[in-house]
Amino acid sequence: MLGVNTKLLILFIVLTATLVLFVWNRWRYDIVALVALLVVAVAGLVPPNQVLAGLISPSEIYKSIYMSVILFGDYWRMGLPLLYWL
Repeated sequence: MLGVNTKLLILFIVLTATLVLFVWNRWRYDIVALVALLVVAVAGLVPPNQVLAGLISPSEIYKSIYMSVILFGDYWRMGLPLLYWL
């Protein structure tokens, strides 16, 4: 069983590494996020029955898709010029 300080240290390292990998943009952001989720789950920071809890609801999946489209500017490639009128 890990202590509180060890859990916080692991979480800080995972979050920092995830942020660095997002900014570095060498690997796809969904792969980086899934690896971070896997590391947190294997480390025991998230209970096994809660690991994929956020991916079950269709509304969460749609929100994730819309946010990734908006944040990464893919709406132009998808033919959705959302900010064309600005």
